[in-house]
Amino acid sequence: MTGASGGAGGLAVQLAAIAGAYVGGVAPSEEGARWVAGPGADEVVASVDRVAEPVDVVVDTVGGDQLVSAYALLASGGSLQSVGWAAGREAVLPVGSTLGNIAPTSIMSVYNGGGLTDRQAQLTRMLTLVAAGRLKVPVGWRGPWDKVADAVEALGSRTLRGKAVLDAG
Repeated sequence: MTGASGGAGGLAVQLAAIAGAYVGGVAPSEEGARWVAGPGADEVVASVDRVAEPVDVVVDTVGGDQLVSAYALLASGGSLQSVGWAAGREAVLPVGSTLGNIAPTSIMSVYNGGGLTDRQAQLTRMLTLVAAGRLKVPVGWRGPWDKVADAVEALGSRTLRGKAVLDAG
């Protein structure tokens, strides 16, 4: 899981652990590694290049070079789920890297398939897990609506651990 120490990555780590998966997370800092281990990662590495064995599934929240490195780690038949693009850079796969697998690998975007009904059902499942105390939604920044610029700055800094919450009213 790339970007495991961010808000979306932290939720993905928890959801994978709840589903019973062996969860590996990428967190480049020591603080990030502690953050990722807390919600359920079985293994935490500082970079994608430190992953030694092929993996079946990658949830990538970073994009760019990390997506390319993570794609190269997929086992035959594996799947990379692209759910963010924090790097803000293009991902360029080497020529031929998508060819020649015994069982094809795939890259999917979170926005592929499913309509409003599917998304409502997914949100309902997540809220049920939150209500049951199985899924934690950490808040890394909270403030009044008139401080929205501060929230945007905190999110844009890529150092926020958890979600930003604006209080209305």
